[in-house]
Amino acid sequence: MYTKEFKVVAKSQNTNSFGLFQMIVVAKDGEAYKTHASQYNAKEQGESVYQKYSIDPKTEKKRNAYFSGHEMTTKIDDCPKNVVKEIWGNSK
Repeated sequence: MYTKEFKVVAKSQNTNSFGLFQMIVVAKDGEAYKTHASQYNAKEQGESVYQKYSIDPKTEKKRNAYFSGHEMTTKIDDCPKNVVKEIWGNSK
């Protein structure tokens, strides 16, 4: 099992009908997701969340990826490099 760090770049101010906040999270390589979490698992803008995943040995692609405590996670378009730099600075 592997872990990848993402930063929350946006969080809804209110919850949906299930009591979940929506968040947009971005990794250092620009990978981005829209995800939802309750008040107990939602993070604030700038805080980190971690995706756990495994690698398919045949295709070498990510599989079984999830953010613990999050629901309705959807992959969205990768974040532009100039925006990633603004979010993450020069960290590698």
